[in-house]
Amino acid sequence: MGGGGSSCSPANIPNLKARSFFESILQTSAQVPESVQKTKQFKTLVRVIYDNLKRAPEREDEFGVVITGSGVGPVFVEHFIFHIGFPRSLTKLSLRKCSLKGSHALSIAAFLRDVKSLQQFDCGENDFGDRSTLIIEAAIDHPSLTSLQLEGCHVSDSASSAITCIISNSRKFRSLCLAPCKFSKKHQDEITTALKKNYYLDTVSLCDSLDEVTQRTTEKNKFIGEIVDSIARSPFQRQFRAKIESFKSVKGREMVMGRAGQKEKMKGTELFKQLEEADQRAKTTENAETAAKTELFRSGHAEMIGRRPNMEDVSILLNDVPEKGSMLFGLFDGHGGREAAEFASSNLPKAIQDRLKATSRFDDAYTAAFRSLQMDMKPWCVYVGTTAVVAVIDGSTLTVANVGDSRCVLCRDGKAVRLSVDHKPDLPEETAYIQSKGGFVRDGRVGGMLAVSRALGDGFLGDAVNPTPFIRRVELTEDDAFLILACDGVWDVMTDQEACELVAPEIDPLQAAKKLRDQAFERNSLDNISVIVVFLSEAFANRVIPE
Repeated sequence: MGGGGSSCSPANIPNLKARSFFESILQTSAQVPESVQKTKQFKTLVRVIYDNLKRAPEREDEFGVVITGSGVGPVFVEHFIFHIGFPRSLTKLSLRKCSLKGSHALSIAAFLRDVKSLQQFDCGENDFGDRSTLIIEAAIDHPSLTSLQLEGCHVSDSASSAITCIISNSRKFRSLCLAPCKFSKKHQDEITTALKKNYYLDTVSLCDSLDEVTQRTTEKNKFIGEIVDSIARSPFQRQFRAKIESFKSVKGREMVMGRAGQKEKMKGTELFKQLEEADQRAKTTENAETAAKTELFRSGHAEMIGRRPNMEDVSILLNDVPEKGSMLFGLFDGHGGREAAEFASSNLPKAIQDRLKATSRFDDAYTAAFRSLQMDMKPWCVYVGTTAVVAVIDGSTLTVANVGDSRCVLCRDGKAVRLSVDHKPDLPEETAYIQSKGGFVRDGRVGGMLAVSRALGDGFLGDAVNPTPFIRRVELTEDDAFLILACDGVWDVMTDQEACELVAPEIDPLQAAKKLRDQAFERNSLDNISVIVVFLSEAFANRVIPE
């Protein structure tokens, strides 16, 4: 067999169950007509499956596969779907954006009924039209399925009865993403009634006219799902424990009392109003989750207040920033309050954008942006500050810049590659800088108070806090699977590689971000927890496979 399969050795797949599955792919490939084997679509399909399976963690009992790319879907359905044995260890499968049509829907529905181990199935961005009803109907009585995604598949009114049935009767489904759907008024009312009585779905997208009711449903269900953790995460316990711990230290007393004094002096001013509003936003106990996509990349964001009294993290996902066609992801972990993180997240992207217009040297532009932002923040962010990590994808170039200990990790060929630096005061070069500015390090903290040596804000420490970012630029390759941005609420309880192995089996970036967030909480993280996951490998699915 030429092209796509000849360079793919099963021996390079560490997970034995995934390896066995790929061996069955190769055996089936040998039976495919030679004329098909020579096509780019066939070669791409085999290579995409291989790349996915190669990243499956060695010790995991389950794995997922993302099959995407122009023209590969029909090859998979017509030559593989009924000719290979799908193991029970394959629990997640994505056939997103791979040129499937309505004529393939019947085969996919039959496959879904046959493969009872699937827990998540994604067939989004394929043109099934009315035939998408067949796939939705096949999902109704599936014994294991918890997530079905058919976004961008032109789901029509003919599917409304099946959708209503899933919402009304299934206790397994947690995610049902089918937007944009077209429903008649009658069927829309039926779906609305079903949603109001559903207590299990936490992610739903159907159509714009149902956005309000789906939002209410998911918020209600997320709240119900969190009741199990309500004792450990109750506001009283969080606030009491955090306040006791903070006042045990000089850092806590000085920073909390200093900020309170600053607010008292500013009563009646616009700044006082802004600080009050930020404090109210920081008290939210609701978990936040968002998904975003561009032509090339899909991403997911998940956060939670965790075991802290206030939520001081802010995350951003911006299209066409800092330049058209690029995408910026940012995570800001505030300390002392939320306002520094909010201000930095709102203003740093524009600062980077402006500096890039003024110079072609990207490192100078990013450095100038961080420093100018610090000049703006220092006078009023006196007792509050924030870390910052931003990742910008422009074509195949990834630029990462950070201050503090919020981290960016790339999964390359199954291995974690850290692209940021944890700026800790006891690092020799950091200690030297702090001392050169008249500061000191005690107990691993700047001035005995701040646990990071680089940040934005923290004006009370003067110039001892360095706003200069660490910057790294890399060219993305076909070996790059995904990017993780997360605060220390994640990294305090797991290694970079552990995080990558948790994300690797996932077929949806939002589910991956939620999984990482929830796992950090289960491992007793004591901080706010924020995660952004960006899927990269899908962008390389259409590359040419050499003969």
